[in-house]
Amino acid sequence: MLETHCRTLALEAGIKRLPDEVLSMIFELGHLGATPCAFALRVSHVCRRFRGIALSTPCLWTKVSPGYSLDQTHSFLSRSGQVGLDICIPWRASLGGEDKYDDILRILGSESHRWTCLRIASNDAEPRLRKLGITNFPCLLNLQCDSDAGTPSFNTPSLQRINGTLCDPDVKFAYQSQLSILDVIFYERRNIEVVEFSRAVHEMRNLREFSLTMEACDCVEMPPNTAKPEFERHSVLIDKISFSIKNGCDYKIVGPVYSAVSFLFATTFTLSLEHLEGGDTIDFLYDCEQNMVPYGSSVIINITNLSDPNLEWSWFYLLDTLTQTCRIAHTIHFNAPSARFVSPSEPFDSESGYHTLRNLRFECCDRLSPHDIMKLVNQFMLNEDLDDHESIQSLGIFSCRGIREQFLINLGERLSGKLEWTI
Repeated sequence: MLETHCRTLALEAGIKRLPDEVLSMIFELGHLGATPCAFALRVSHVCRRFRGIALSTPCLWTKVSPGYSLDQTHSFLSRSGQVGLDICIPWRASLGGEDKYDDILRILGSESHRWTCLRIASNDAEPRLRKLGITNFPCLLNLQCDSDAGTPSFNTPSLQRINGTLCDPDVKFAYQSQLSILDVIFYERRNIEVVEFSRAVHEMRNLREFSLTMEACDCVEMPPNTAKPEFERHSVLIDKISFSIKNGCDYKIVGPVYSAVSFLFATTFTLSLEHLEGGDTIDFLYDCEQNMVPYGSSVIINITNLSDPNLEWSWFYLLDTLTQTCRIAHTIHFNAPSARFVSPSEPFDSESGYHTLRNLRFECCDRLSPHDIMKLVNQFMLNEDLDDHESIQSLGIFSCRGIREQFLINLGERLSGKLEWTI
């Protein structure tokens, strides 16, 4: 008890010594991940000093919803100054009364020139906003839609990002030509119109970041259209691609989606597979044309929570295969406890992408063996016949159960600072 009391006093003393400017920055960081209004109200009720700092930090008061009271809405708008507003329209926002709901929307609509983010979870949000004449959002940058109504069509000349959950099989996006970031979630989908999806994404001429999450898409009513993709594979370069496939997705619906966007490739590519069924995990590394999906200058692969990993990974070597199919990767990161990486008997392919690989990281790769590591190190790090531009310059091994501490200590002495590790 005394230790706890002393720790609290030490924390309080440290906070008292912090300048107001530093506390304000801490409050701003806390505000970013908070639900509407929660953080601002809580921090402003701690003490007089915190309240003064909170009231003089406009961005803390920018998350507003028609679910607020009239007084609270006016207070937040006043305290936010002229900072951009983050508006959230929840799906149950009108339960407090239709008239009150519309009154607050009108108040928020009078500041629509300040809206920079709009989050919609209500199916009737678009018709209600149109009825009130709130359709012009000149500064809106981010539109998040988690309703069944799809993406609304407003006047949003500055819009750059759309993210949200798509539940309807008809894939429709507004604003294709101006989007730079697309973050889509397919949740419990039984059918996906992959041709329309492919065309919609291809129309996004300014797209720089693409993120797709598929979750619980396991009951396929009818096989998706698996026709050959319309657009040339890897013909459009963007900055980032991220695929997250999880919680019981069936490959019959995932594979065609991969193929639908196979015209994209990225500087940084991330693939995460978790809790899968309806096919071996290895299937989820490939599209319908049996092309391996990860492709980029930097590739990150996370494969976790497999049902029966030993059988399917007994013959498949992930790093060997990836370097054969992705010969532009200079950085590869793995977090794959059940995967095997390097064939114990086959020699390295002289035409593979190993010679472009500069940075290699294994994290929680429990089946990684000392033999795998030494085969890589001897060929691509200690080989005097290779120049620096042909060899691995950085090797990371973190929390891999098959690797012992003494082995890493000895290896570190040989690699002269090129090895990072933890047990």
